[in-house]
Amino acid sequence: MLFRSRHFNSSGPGGGLAVYYRSGYSHVGDVCKKSYQLSKFRSSDYDVISVYRSKNESRQGQIEFLIDLQKLLNSRNKIIITGDFNTDPDGSVIGKELRNWNFKQVINYPTHIEGNRIDHCYISDNIKVKIRQTPVYYSDHDKIEICV
Repeated sequence: MLFRSRHFNSSGPGGGLAVYYRSGYSHVGDVCKKSYQLSKFRSSDYDVISVYRSKNESRQGQIEFLIDLQKLLNSRNKIIITGDFNTDPDGSVIGKELRNWNFKQVINYPTHIEGNRIDHCYISDNIKVKIRQTPVYYSDHDKIEICV
């Protein structure tokens, strides 16, 4: 797979997004806040929202994140929301709300070297995906491949 374009979205050192994407996708928009970044990409069939969230476990911080995320969910395309959420998908306000929005979380194993599942992939209910999770030497997070 050849990546044709790249996009960066960061609010400072230690976090943010670097997204490499292939032809057929275009960058649609960003949200760039101090504690999280969201970048949206679109193809003819899919919307992909990439996420980086710093460790902010406050309920209010999670609600603010969800408000901004919801603003990006205005498409009839199939939707994939994926990235480093830095929270547990089962116990967080974010995970519970995304399930209420009829998204399914498809990462089932710990993704971080400390044994936590902090990287998530939420799909709209009309998508079939294959997930390939691989530990890598250059990160404390596993590499997650999402094949549709």
